[in-house]
Amino acid sequence: MLSASSSGPIAYAGLSDEVARRLREQILSGQLADGARIVERDVAQDMGLSRGPIREALRQLEHEGLVLWLPRRGARVASITRDDAEEFLALRAAVEPVAVEFFLKQSTPEMFVPLDDCLERLQRAADSEDWPSVTLLHMEFHSLIYTLSGRKRLQRVWELLRVPVLQTFRLHRPLVESIEELPAMHYRILDALKQGPLSAAKKVARQHVVEYEQVLLRLMPGPLAIPPFEGDADAEGMAAQGAGAK
Repeated sequence: MLSASSSGPIAYAGLSDEVARRLREQILSGQLADGARIVERDVAQDMGLSRGPIREALRQLEHEGLVLWLPRRGARVASITRDDAEEFLALRAAVEPVAVEFFLKQSTPEMFVPLDDCLERLQRAADSEDWPSVTLLHMEFHSLIYTLSGRKRLQRVWELLRVPVLQTFRLHRPLVESIEELPAMHYRILDALKQGPLSAAKKVARQHVVEYEQVLLRLMPGPLAIPPFEGDADAEGMAAQGAGAK
């Protein structure tokens, strides 16, 4: 069910982008929970659109890792299990200090400008208590370290980690006492990058990855069991009736 703040007709160009923005906001804010079904028909009716832009938006969100398409079941909010999270957190804790090392090897005056800009936007989003934007900017900050490292293999590793990272970032909200903690902890990382030494910067980067690891894993589900759609139940009932008629 869409919230009132994200509903209402869309009456301008860029329809699929706007649908994606609204749905993304609901997913990242927790209004659409892990595993929640997203019904094209209902979204189209709520937004006063045909199903075409809705389907395009869902494909975009699938590419971002926020939506999962299931055969014959349609779209659901993507989930991540405890085992998956444990694996990727261990990988990230090992790789992120390496990304920091190669980032710092660039040694150019301009190398910190994108990170400074990202944190300014992160601070403004936190000041506005805009959790969806904070989540995306949190993601952008770490992505920049990999991108600005200039190492293609590291960037490919990040692409493999990007989706589960975003899925776990969505769960950080109950782990912090205040939204202001998010920009504050990233300013600490940036200060460590700027001031060095390299060993200290790598240590701060790794500590940031594992800071909430144990409590985060406790919040996560075990192997995902996806309940059948209503249509699936109808199909099963029809099959049973057919079997009884034989």
